[in-house]
Amino acid sequence: MDKRECAILDWLLHPRDRTLTELAKEIDITKGYASKLRGRVLDRLRKKMMVTPEEQRKLIERGCHIWAEQEAAVRAELIRRGEVQN
Repeated sequence: MDKRECAILDWLLHPRDRTLTELAKEIDITKGYASKLRGRVLDRLRKKMMVTPEEQRKLIERGCHIWAEQEAAVRAELIRRGEVQN
């Protein structure tokens, strides 16, 4: 997945009261393209749900790692800006 698809996945898991349109603005794409990416991500998820329990566990772990990396990057940026203390 590219960064935009990861952002869409993150939004699907944790929307934080944001609409897809707001997310699209944040990642600098059109709402239509964000909708298309959402469809791609959901299609991938549907296909992956047909995997074995072991493969599902690996996918969930990878998703958690992606989410943790994104959260760490956001926190580092907030610390850099001085908006949050370390």
